[in-house]
Amino acid sequence: MAPPLSLADSSSPYYLLIKISKLAEQFGSQCTVVAIDAVQTAEGSGKWEVVIHSGKEKTGLDVIDWAVECVKRGAGEILLTSFDRDGTKSGRHSN
Repeated sequence: MAPPLSLADSSSPYYLLIKISKLAEQFGSQCTVVAIDAVQTAEGSGKWEVVIHSGKEKTGLDVIDWAVECVKRGAGEILLTSFDRDGTKSGRHSN
C-alpha cells in the first residue's frame, strides 16, 4: 500500500486529485488513503479549512468539500487531523 496522500505533497489540489484517481485505478480505493489536516475557521462556526505544512498555510478549501471530492476521485479512506489541538494534550476535538 502507498503512503497516505496529502495536499502538502502536491503543487496544486487538482494535481493531487489526478494522483488519487490514478492510484485508485491501479491499486483500488481500499488502498487509497488521503490525509487531510484542518483548522476551525472561527470558534463555534462549525466550518473547517484544509491546511498544509504543519498547519502553517491555509488553502481556502473547505474540509467537507475537499474530502467529498477526494472520495469521488477514488479515495477509500480519509485520515483527518485537527490542528487546532495538535500537541496541546487537551484531548480530541469532539464537537
